Order: sequence, then C-alpha cells, then structure tokens
Amino acid sequence: MTMRRRAGLTLAEIILSSGILAFVVLTIVSLFSHSLKGLNGTRNKTMAAFLAQERMEEVIYQPAELITPEAGRFRERFDSYRWRVGLEPHSDELNRITVTVRGPRSEEVSLTALKRSKPGWITFASNREGASRIFMMDSDGRRLERLTSHPSGDSQPCLFPDGRTIAFVSYREKRAQIFTLNLDECLVRQLTKSETRATEPAVSPDGRWIAFTGFDKGFSQVFVMAANGEGQMNITQTGSHDSSPCWSPDGKRLAFVSNRDGDVELYTMLADGTAQKRLTHTKGWDVSPHWSADGRHLVFASTRTGRSKIFLYDLAAGEERQLTFGESRDSEPAFSPGSKHLVFVSDRDGKPQLYVTTLDGKTLRRVTRREEYRDVRDYFDGNPHWGG
Repeated sequence: MTMRRRAGLTLAEIILSSGILAFVVLTIVSLFSHSLKGLNGTRNKTMAAFLAQERMEEVIYQPAELITPEAGRFRERFDSYRWRVGLEPHSDELNRITVTVRGPRSEEVSLTALKRSKPGWITFASNREGASRIFMMDSDGRRLERLTSHPSGDSQPCLFPDGRTIAFVSYREKRAQIFTLNLDECLVRQLTKSETRATEPAVSPDGRWIAFTGFDKGFSQVFVMAANGEGQMNITQTGSHDSSPCWSPDGKRLAFVSNRDGDVELYTMLADGTAQKRLTHTKGWDVSPHWSADGRHLVFASTRTGRSKIFLYDLAAGEERQLTFGESRDSEPAFSPGSKHLVFVSDRDGKPQLYVTTLDGKTLRRVTRREEYRDVRDYFDGNPHWGG
C-alpha cells in the first residue's frame, strides 16, 4: 500500500497493511534501535513513525546523520531490508521522508516523517475519511494535513503554544480520554485514565497546564492537570454540570459553561476554581466560550434565537452582540491568534464545515471542502482551534 500524496506540508501518518506480519515490525524496530547507538538526546531523532498492527504500537526513530537529500545514503543501508525510500522536499526544505517497506508477501507499508506545525494553522476534527481524525490546515484551507488515523476516532484538538504538541480526545482506550501527540517525534501519550471519560482539553497559554471536562459523582466538572497528566484536580466541585473550559490569555482565569442556575450559561473563575461568576442570563444554551487575545471579549455560541448562532461578549461592559445570522446553525467559534478573525462551524452549505469570518461579518469564506468527500455519510468538520 503506497502513501497517498496530498498537497501541503506533510505530517506524521500511520499506514500499515493488515497483512504485514509481526516479525517485519520487529525487524524495523531492531534496525532503528541499532542506528541510535551512540546518539544523545532527541535533537538527533528527526524522523519518527508509528507502526500499528491491531492494538500494537511502536515508535521508531531515524538519526539525523542518515537523513540527507544525497542519493544513495538510504539505499546503501536499507536494500537488504527491502526498503524503498523517497525524498520529498517542499519550499526548498526537506519536510517529508517517505519510506516504503515491502513485506514477505509483497505487501507495502508507508511511513512518513514530520516537522512541527506552522504558526497560524487551524487544527480540527473531521470524519471525511471514515472515523473522526485530527487534521491541520492553513487559514485558507489550501494546505491540509492529517495528523491521526486511529480507527477508534480522535477529536477536540488543542495546540500547545510552542506548536510542537497537540492535546486531543480519543476513544482508543474504549472511553473518551485525553492524549497528546508530539509533532516532532510522532509520539502519542495518554494523559487521563478516567473510569468515566475526559474531554475538551484546553492548554494554558504557558503550556504548563491543561484544563478539561471530567466527571465526578455523576456530574461533568472542570478539572486541571499538569501538561504531563499529573495532579488532576476538580476545581469546580458542584452538584451541577460544568464543562468547556477555556483559558484567559494571561492564564489567570478560565471561562466555562454551567447549568447550575437552571439554564446553560457562561461563567468565569480564577484558575484555582475560586471567584466563580455568572456572565450570561439569557434563555437558551450559551456554550463553547473562547477568549480574545487581549482578554477583553469572549466569543461563544448560543441557541437563544432558536438556532445556534455566534455571539460576542464584552467582559468590561457586560454586553453581548450577535455576529452570525440566517437559517444556518453556527457553532464552536474560535478566535484567530490576533483576534481579527473567527473560525467556526456552520451547516450553511448543507453539512457542517469550517468558515472564517471577520468580526464585522463582512468577509466570510469557507475553508473546508465538502465536495471532495460526497461519498461520506453524515460528514462533518468540527472542533476548530486556531494556533498561535
């Protein structure tokens, strides 16, 4: 099975034919483990790829000294293992190395290396290829990369400030749990192991903390943990449903959603869970808050008009302004890094897709393309997060 070519910068993928036998995987891991002898630190590990066969996953690395555009360096080393290696430069920079492994029955496996994400790219979830997976694209939607391919389904991505790691939700352990994907090494790590589920990860501006929605005594609650998954703590501790945390730009406060007063409204609190304050007081569900870069506004979705629409909340004045109109359902808004634009989900063209607009609504463009995946039933693009 060969790697399907796509436009744009390529990020790590997992492509392994079900017919490849386990000893082929062990041979590959052994080869790369041997090549790492004498190398120190992760700076020399510039290629990484996942090998997955059913529930088995291994991470292998290629040292930097073997990654070079000159012909022959790869082939001399890998011919005896029946590898075919192709180099794909992009924009005068080596961004991808494609390695194809031929198995004992002539099956092919493609493994792809990666580099970190680019500033200003949008991460989102989509089921365009079947199961929900994490994608990344530039703000125009022209350069698109798939980041995950686990058959259990991945969603709700949130990019760390350094652009090297993404927190996301996956069902690969049966229940929804929070994982991270390191884009330098293609390393997936599970952070939560809740007996119920953990969702909606939000990374703090300094990258040290992750707020998320967990469950305690039957109620969804806002939790905070260190970025490595340690020290998980319920910081709302109410007998109501609290969810959808979002950090303020200075990392001192969190916006969240709660039904504690009988309706689903927006609240804020300090990062330790104190000073909880209700913001909205309108009938209908107010959800999906996201803070502006200057900390003065929250953008959110609300059903107060009968259909979900996007609104802007002025924190100083306590005033709200509707941003989207019409018959469509608009949801999951997120500010651009400079807060001059919004990305949001809308079904105005039939199925939920991503759109980018200015705050005055005068410029609106669709950045995902449903037309390319007409054979997918119940198609959706959602959970957008605009990285800095």
